[in-house]
Amino acid sequence: MYNQKLTISSSFALRVIFVPLLISIVFLPSGLPYFGLASSQSMGTMLAGGLALILALALLKLPYRRLIHAVKFLIIILLGVSLHLMMATLQESINVYRTVLSFLPLSFCILGAWAIAEILVSVSEISLEKNLRRVFFLLCVVAFLGAAGLLQPLGSTYSKSVFPFSEPSHFAITYAPFLIFVCIRSHFLIRILFLFAGLIFSLSLESLTLLVVFIIVFFLCTKARYWVILALSITTIMSFINLDYYIARFDFNDQSQNISSLVYLQGWQLIQESLDKTYGIGLGFQQLGEFGSNVPASHQLELLMGQTMNLKDGGFNLSKLLSEFGVFGGVLLVCYLRITISAVFLLRRVALWDKSQSASLVFAASSIVGYLIEMLFRGAGYFTPTTMLLISSIFLWRRHIRRLTHVNPEI
Repeated sequence: MYNQKLTISSSFALRVIFVPLLISIVFLPSGLPYFGLASSQSMGTMLAGGLALILALALLKLPYRRLIHAVKFLIIILLGVSLHLMMATLQESINVYRTVLSFLPLSFCILGAWAIAEILVSVSEISLEKNLRRVFFLLCVVAFLGAAGLLQPLGSTYSKSVFPFSEPSHFAITYAPFLIFVCIRSHFLIRILFLFAGLIFSLSLESLTLLVVFIIVFFLCTKARYWVILALSITTIMSFINLDYYIARFDFNDQSQNISSLVYLQGWQLIQESLDKTYGIGLGFQQLGEFGSNVPASHQLELLMGQTMNLKDGGFNLSKLLSEFGVFGGVLLVCYLRITISAVFLLRRVALWDKSQSASLVFAASSIVGYLIEMLFRGAGYFTPTTMLLISSIFLWRRHIRRLTHVNPEI
């Protein structure tokens, strides 16, 4: 990989600001909506991405062509989104203002991701691993405080908050890449301890999303013979706890009384509705829910809650991606899954025997696999910290592939 040559002062400054940068990426996007300072995570993601971009340009001795390549990539994305939007206008009405307004957070998300990738490969291996572990332990403290009901400033407003996350599922999707990373890079006994803590957090917070994170991490970093032990352990633990919450989450019918299952069902119904209306082309970037919906789950949610819910984010990102980009979103999904499968094999190899891979590459693979949660189970739209980490990780993954194929990684 490309290694930046930093001055002593720049190297010291980068070490000093690296943890605050990670903390801003992890907590700022959720913290602003928590206190009502933003309507979504996009504002905090923009600020974190902008901070990463400023720090990368100020501290790293980057060749200008690297920034130019990043800007070219952004322009290609914007042109592609605009061209698809023009196609979508032939099928359905669109809100052009909403799309154009979303170009700003999209730009910050992509350029911020590029800056994060540059910073990750510029920090020393020891410093990177140490600081990623620090953020992980901070997230563990956040989970403990949430499970114990301590230090939840707006606990009356958000009944299941894990401050600064308004709900456990938002915590889970942020926690996932860090849990994967530390488990993959730890010795067996420490790994088991982290996994046990993840299981306790998921059960204490009554979070099915966090439980899915735990199961994915367990399969990633343990040998097949331990999977039977996991099944027996979960079965035993479940016999001592109330399963009503988890059972209700699997009630996928239009008359369900469970809000979470209705939101998830609505996401799949939105995909079918959008594809049918646009003949597979998709509604266009940021157009999901802009003109309402007639799916049954949406009517049931409005009946129960007195308002529509998650129409614009789909509840999970696959719903938003396929609804807005149609068959083109399907192509993007296949590309993502292809990278994810490669990342899974790399993580299992590192966990079981190969310790030679760099910390930055392992964290990139962890972020790619961790994004499965946001893609398939619970999401908050495109502009989230985990989306920015995903794009950053794909930049790093691309460098890794280029290095393996002996192509100049500086390009």
